[in-house]
Order: sequence, then structure tokens, then C-alpha cells
Amino acid sequence: MRKHIIIISISVIIVIFSIIFYYFFIIKQDNTINQVSQINDPITTNEKEKLYKNPFIPNGFKSIDVGENNWTKDDQGYVNWNKGLVIEDILSGNQFVWIPVNQNEVTYNNLENLGKAKIDLTDKDRNQIDENGGFYIARYECGVPKEKNDQLENINKSTNDVSGIPVSQQGSRPWNYISFDNAQKNAMLMYDHEDIHSEIVSEAFWNITMQWLRNSGYDVDKDSNSFGNYSNSYFSFSGLYSSDYGKSYSFKEVGEKEDKNLILATGIASSHMTNNIYDLAGNLNEFTNGKKAVVYGGNYDNISKSAANSYLNVSGANDKQGFRVALYHNE
Repeated sequence: MRKHIIIISISVIIVIFSIIFYYFFIIKQDNTINQVSQINDPITTNEKEKLYKNPFIPNGFKSIDVGENNWTKDDQGYVNWNKGLVIEDILSGNQFVWIPVNQNEVTYNNLENLGKAKIDLTDKDRNQIDENGGFYIARYECGVPKEKNDQLENINKSTNDVSGIPVSQQGSRPWNYISFDNAQKNAMLMYDHEDIHSEIVSEAFWNITMQWLRNSGYDVDKDSNSFGNYSNSYFSFSGLYSSDYGKSYSFKEVGEKEDKNLILATGIASSHMTNNIYDLAGNLNEFTNGKKAVVYGGNYDNISKSAANSYLNVSGANDKQGFRVALYHNE
């Protein structure tokens, strides 16, 4: 009897061990293989879209469709975020473009500039990305306030390095001859609402934007001549331009850039648009906010190859520096 019980007990133990072995070494292993296979399988465009969050639209703004870049949602409620979604301030007409951020393609860890210097990502910038899945930057270089836009002569530091509310609109006189300190102060004057506020574009946000453009096929690192206003670039334009370092402006209905250097009004050369954002590769260098004031993007007076992601350490006011604004969603 006792021997019979021992045999039964051993049999039960063997059965239990077999079940455990089968689960962990057969079923579990098969599931692991399936999971790895799914990760390595090509991801469809529709699946990639799910890795991003749909952009928020701030109060007082509306979404606008620009060409094929529209806000139409698919049957699962997602928009095509990857080509430059545009929003517009209902009252002022200021426009901004959504920069999507995704750890698979556009990252925000271990940022560094072309000189391999580490770029600090502030908690404020990180929170914007974590909470919203991206951020908005101005579609255009900052233009001077509307009341100053009619002044087309005798432009210099005394007229421009002053307080005022910038605009992000096509055809504005770009706001150069301004120092970094005043550019940052004025960027913050642009919006201070309950749900959003504005600041000068951070160095981290600039470089994340460069990643996004790089992934879209733009040469932002070596030679951005094809979409930048440089001394050795040639293009068509229509609007205000300056041929005397921004001291005065004239209007041309249809013009061609020739050998003389020109500063253009914001967004008036269609060839300088990248994913619906104008002039990131130069017209003016643009101040960014980081460990110190630096400018990115190249400018109209660059006489050799230049790139959208090139930079210089500059903080003073002169004809070559402008700035751009980013929107922050208040927490």
C-alpha cells in the first residue's frame, strides 16, 4: 500500500513538472519569438502615427489646411502629423507649425550640436514633449510689430533693439538689429495666456526640429543651399527685400536673387519652406536659448556652404541675427 502511494506521488510530481516545463520552455518561448517577430516586422505608416499624440490646439487658435497637409482624421481618429500641421491665431493671424517627437525617429535624449557639445534639455522642454507628444514653433522668423512694419528706411539698432510684440506672419519685415536679451523678452510678450505662453526657441527644440527635417530628407548638416537664403544661393521671391544690410526695404512684385546679398521679408520665397516652416536655413541667423546665447541657421551674407544646423556664439544686435518663437502648453 505504502509503495503504491509513493508511486502515485512520484507520478503526480512528474505530471506537474511536465506542465511547468511545457509552459515555460515551449509556450512562453513561442510567445517570445512572436513578440520579437512583431517588433522587427516593418511598421506601417498608420501604425507609426499611433506612436505620436495628436497635436493640441490652443484656445484662440484654429487648424488650417495647407496644400496636402491637412487636419483630416483617419477612421481611428489620427491626423497626418508628419508634414507640418499649421495652426493660426484667430485674432492676429500668427501661424505656428507642429513638431512631432517620437523616440523611434525623433529623439530628445543625448542631444548635441554639430560641434559635439552636449545640449541641455530643461525639465520644461522635456515636460512639453512628454505631455503633448511635440511642440509648436513659429512658421516664420519673427517680424517686427505691425506698427513698425511700415518703417522701411533708417532701420538700425536704435529702431529695432527695443521692446515690442513680434508677429509670425508672411511678408513681415524680419526683426533683426536686436540683441538676444530683448529678443527673449519680446518673445515672451507674444503670448501669456491661461493655457499657453511663448518663449524664444530653445537650443534643444531647434535641434529636435533639425532631426525631424533630416528624417524628411533635408540636408540640415552640410549644405542647406537649396532651401536657404545665402550669398551663393539663387531663388525667386515676391515682396519686401533689402539690399543694404537691412537699413531700408523695397518692394518687388516678382524678383530673382542675383549676385547682391538680400534680406527678405518673412516667408516670401517658396523654395525656402521645409515641412511648412519658412527660412530655418537662413535669411537671418536665429537666436536660441540654451546654456548661453547662440544663433543657428546661417544668414543672407554667408559666402560659403552653410547649414540649417550650423551655429555661432553671438548675443549682440546686428543685421544678421533674428529670432523665432515656440509655444509652451501651460501645465
